[in-house]
This record gives sequence, C-alpha cells and structure tokens, in this order.
Amino acid sequence: MTTARFLAAVALAASAAACTNLAAPSGTATLTVKVSALCDGSGPIDVRVDGNLIGTIMPGGTTSARLSVGTHTISALSVNGFHWGPFSKAINRDFDETLTC
Repeated sequence: MTTARFLAAVALAASAAACTNLAAPSGTATLTVKVSALCDGSGPIDVRVDGNLIGTIMPGGTTSARLSVGTHTISALSVNGFHWGPFSKAINRDFDETLTC
C-alpha cells in the first residue's frame, strides 16, 4: 500500500467515525397527565413521575413534565386515598396520559 492510499484510508475511517453516533438514543419529550373530570370529588391529586412530584391538580386538570426519552413510572394519589399506578410508560415523543376513575 502506498503512503497516499494509506493516508486516504485513514482519512476515510476518521470521517466515518465522526459521523457515527454510538451513544444511546437521547432527547426529551413532554409528558402531560390529565385526571378525568369524571373523577370529581377526588380532591387534589398529587401526580408523580419516577417518584418525583410533578404537580397537584384537581379532576379535569393537567400537569406536565419534560422527561428524558425512555421508560418512566407514573403514579397519582388523591387526598381521599384513591390512587392510580404505579405503571410504566415508554416515552419517546410528547405524550398525553389521561387517568380515569
């Protein structure tokens, strides 16, 4: 192999490596959680994602959080003891989740 071909091969390999993304998928998406208005009487409801409070809402209300793309655990608990979840959701784009009674 000539020096010129060797250098061309090295340049091509470096160029290909620079264009390859070997990292795991990344990014963020918005999760919006709504509690159905039919749950009237449930009182304030704490909504959690991965155990972290993202909002306290009344039936018919919404709360949202910007999350990393991936699987997250959603749960909610009303002041009168009614609960939803926990359940897992794969979030890879903006997503609306409605909790019903």
